[in-house]
Amino acid sequence: MQSSQTTVLKEKVAPKKQFLEDIIKAVPEVAEGIRNTDQLIKQSLILTPKHPMQKVVDYVTGEGKNLRVLMPLLLSIGYTRNSNHNTEAVAGLTQIVHEFSKVMDDRIDNASKRHNKDTVHVKFGTWASETLNGIQDGAMERIKSTIDDVYKTTFSDVWGDFLVEISEGEAEDVLMECGGRDDELWKEHSYFRATSDIATLPTFKQYFSMIDKKTGSMLRASFGLAVELSGGTLEDIDNATTFGHYFGRIHQITDDYLDIYSEESEKKLGGDILSHKLGNYVLLTLLRSDEVETKDKDDLLSFIKQGNENMLGEALKICNDYKHVVDKDYKQMMTGLENKTNMIINTMKDERIKSILPKFIHEYINRKV
Repeated sequence: MQSSQTTVLKEKVAPKKQFLEDIIKAVPEVAEGIRNTDQLIKQSLILTPKHPMQKVVDYVTGEGKNLRVLMPLLLSIGYTRNSNHNTEAVAGLTQIVHEFSKVMDDRIDNASKRHNKDTVHVKFGTWASETLNGIQDGAMERIKSTIDDVYKTTFSDVWGDFLVEISEGEAEDVLMECGGRDDELWKEHSYFRATSDIATLPTFKQYFSMIDKKTGSMLRASFGLAVELSGGTLEDIDNATTFGHYFGRIHQITDDYLDIYSEESEKKLGGDILSHKLGNYVLLTLLRSDEVETKDKDDLLSFIKQGNENMLGEALKICNDYKHVVDKDYKQMMTGLENKTNMIINTMKDERIKSILPKFIHEYINRKV
């Protein structure tokens, strides 16, 4: 007979991130936290009988990887040896924002697929994707109500700042696109000017600022709050927040890399090329590199500007021809981030997590899909 811990693992973690098994085996109390958080999320998303959006909600929340549930729980145990209902609320809110923000991302990018599934606005209609906003707000309010009163003001301040910051990052990501839009707001604020092409590409400073807001802001807020709401010291909170900063960069840069170079056989590569995105680490590295021939850079930029699926193969060929250029910078970047992350892990108090988390970070960086 399987234990409930193993059941949680198989249903939520193993299919996507097999190496997370080691973490839950080493820190078994995390499995209970995941179960409690899952239940909290389900309760927060209960709609009225026969609500027409129930099918959409189930579609959005049905296949979570649980990474954003696991990490806040793990950080709280790592620093305070404690995970409680407050921490679970933070984990649940993090997962809710993540799952529902993907729907918004897909709508903004006009993406038709995510992980080989129809996006919400394609499958159910634009109105359904927009109606989810109210459901997300309601779910977040229900979860926030479970946080102890003593922490609610602190939580609201940090969480409110994060929500503003992530919206700024989303906007900057759009403004780093080089085509596909003709609205006045985009034309007014776009980083890219078609008349100058390569000369006005986003800088890496602008790229890192964008991902630190779009991706890092949620992890900084989530990890810092999880530790604070489980009784961590100011130093613990600061370290957890810094861990979120570095892990946010690791996550987004590897995600950009795998959009072009994933080894997953069923994954459709080049989504950011089709979405005209210059806010992709690989594409920006190639377009700014002195080691890439000018003609190839001009051709690649032209393919990104057009976002034409018929030309995607040619764009990916250029990316593969210069993969060694990307890999050199990518390896150096990831080594630096891994070292900085491990330094933060060493400030944790739980020896089990200090032992297993560096392996998790290393495997996460080196994943192929």
